[in-house]
Amino acid sequence: MEIKIEEMGKNTVRVKIKGETHTLCNLIRVKAYDTDKVEFIGYSIPHPLLEESEISLKTKENYNPIDTLQETTEYIINELKKLKEKVKNKLTTK
Repeated sequence: MEIKIEEMGKNTVRVKIKGETHTLCNLIRVKAYDTDKVEFIGYSIPHPLLEESEISLKTKENYNPIDTLQETTEYIINELKKLKEKVKNKLTTK
């Protein structure tokens, strides 16, 4: 996976992600809206045959969009770790 900031503003960012499509981008979009920092977040897949996507994020005033994106991805990672442990525990207790 390769991540590149395509455009950056005071409370906006557009990030290109190579190697990812709907699965990761939609998860980020949904979880970012769970925060009170996001005014808008969306993603696009410029071409269906390429594994490449773009996420556009606009935060509310006084919030850094890169920090918000990072916090969102860290939250997702932590939730996936919890899920992994629960699955592992269920499989080992049988």
